[in-house]
Amino acid sequence: MLLAKRLSAEGFSVRSEIPTQAGRSCDLVAVRGSLVLHLHVKCMDADDDLTQPRSPRIPSAIRSLENVDRRLLIEVEWKNGLSSSALRTTADAMRNFLGRAAVGDECVVRSRSGEIRGRCRVRSPRDTGGVSLTSGITDDHRLAVDRVRRLLRKARDQFLAGGENIIVVFGPKSAKWIFSQALLGTPVERWDEYPRRGERVALGNADDGFWAGAGKSGCASGTLSRIAVWASLDSVRDDSVAWIRSGVTPVVRGACAELFRQVLPTNR
Repeated sequence: MLLAKRLSAEGFSVRSEIPTQAGRSCDLVAVRGSLVLHLHVKCMDADDDLTQPRSPRIPSAIRSLENVDRRLLIEVEWKNGLSSSALRTTADAMRNFLGRAAVGDECVVRSRSGEIRGRCRVRSPRDTGGVSLTSGITDDHRLAVDRVRRLLRKARDQFLAGGENIIVVFGPKSAKWIFSQALLGTPVERWDEYPRRGERVALGNADDGFWAGAGKSGCASGTLSRIAVWASLDSVRDDSVAWIRSGVTPVVRGACAELFRQVLPTNR
């Protein structure tokens, strides 16, 4: 197991399948000196790689939306068989929409006769770059987020007292955003907060994430979920993110920094 090897490389002694007070089992218990970590390991479904092509290649006219200067992930679809002129007109309408759109907004482009030519929807914000396009407006991402929330709840039911419980979910490289949405909540625009420097609106999360619901209260062992990790199936050290809530000791934070690629504090 990748994680067990990673723990051993950092000087931890590792045991597996340790019984819990609730009659379940903790996947890994890692001990180094006085530091005790309880790790609960889950795997995302291969279908949760939502960057794989699910419809025809995006036409160049629609692809030009990537030049819009906004950090957004956009879902687009268009009617097959449109002329080049109709595609450009459709893209122009979408471009105008993206200039003012908020997370979750959707635009339907119609011809003069009322025929639907295309749609686009703002799925989520992005940390870097400009607009990124994905083809097809479906419920695939919502279903994927729901699946990850179920994994998080299952891991929480395996918590063990006497150490720091860490949930680790392995998944496709492209599915990091699915995990973060399942953990923290759906991206939303916050009008009760000031935006970051260089941003027009403040971005936050809705209260539908694991840490706003099932992970907010103690489990059967009386412990809280305070650390959750997404990791690539290829490499824990080179491609992983640990989200850490308040209350985690500096020693545990330091261990997470050793084990995982990126450590992000959060107020969720």
